[in-house]
Amino acid sequence: MQQELSKYLKVLGLPANASEVDIKKRYRKLVFLYHPDKQGGNEAKFIEITDAYEILIGKKSAPQQSISSSRSSSSVAKKSKEERVREAQQRYEEQIYAEFIENERYFKKLTSGLQWKIVRINAILGVLIALLLFSEPFMPKHYRTSRVTHYSKETYSSLERSRVSMIELENGDHFFVANLTSELYDDYPEVLVEESWFFHNPTTILANRGFDYKPFDIQFSIGAHSVVFGILFLLPLFTLLYKRRTITFTFFYQISFYGIGLLLLYFLITNDRWAHLLSLGYL
Repeated sequence: MQQELSKYLKVLGLPANASEVDIKKRYRKLVFLYHPDKQGGNEAKFIEITDAYEILIGKKSAPQQSISSSRSSSSVAKKSKEERVREAQQRYEEQIYAEFIENERYFKKLTSGLQWKIVRINAILGVLIALLLFSEPFMPKHYRTSRVTHYSKETYSSLERSRVSMIELENGDHFFVANLTSELYDDYPEVLVEESWFFHNPTTILANRGFDYKPFDIQFSIGAHSVVFGILFLLPLFTLLYKRRTITFTFFYQISFYGIGLLLLYFLITNDRWAHLLSLGYL
C-alpha cells in the first residue's frame, strides 16, 4: 500500500515517511503556486496535486488497475479540462472550509469552559503577584537570625559570573551565596537572613561581624530573580489580551494554562507564600 502511495507523495515532492501534517502543509504551498486564479498558475498541475492530496489523506481511493478502472479512466478523460479544474477547485474550497470550521471549533473550545476560566484566574492572580514582586525592592525587609553550620567547597558560576557556593544554616535551609569567604563560616557564622517584605523570599545573608554586617547575595532563588518570575506571571494576562485565531495564541494559551498555572501553584505552596500573600507580608 505504501508503495502505491509513494508516487502521490512524489507528486507533492514529499519523502516516503511524510506525516499527514507535512502533506497538508505541502499541499497548501503548492496550491498557492499552481492555483488557476494565481498569476502563472498551472491547471494541469493543480488537478494533479489535488488528486494526490485527496488520495493521501484518504478522502478518495487511488484508482485501481482493472477493466472497470480503465472504463472509469476513459470516462474521466472525456471530461473537459474546464470541468476537471472546476471540480478540483470545488474540492479545494471544501477542504479550506472544513479546516476553517475545525479551527473555529478548536478556538471556541480554548476560549470557553473550565480551562478558559482557569486561564483567567491565573491572569488575575499572576498580575497581583507580579505587582507585589516588582514592588518588593522598595519595601522594608524582614530579618531572622541563624547560624552557618556547613558549607560546600564546590563552586558554581552565577548568571553574573560570580563564584557561588552552597551553605547550610542550623534550621536546615540551604542557600547558594556569591563570593563565599571564611568570614561567613569560620569567623562570623552568626548571620541575619534578609527576606523580602510580601513573600519573605530570602535575598541576602548578612554575616554579623559585631561592628557591622557583611552581605553575601543569595543566588539561584526566587528572591534573586523576582523580576523574571514577575514577567512570567504576566503571561496569562498577555494571553487574555492577545486572543487571536493563531498558532501564537495557542502556544501562549498552553503555557498559561499548564506552565504558569503549575508555577503559580508551586510559588504559593512553597515557603507558605500563600499565607504571606493573605497577610500582605505581615505573617
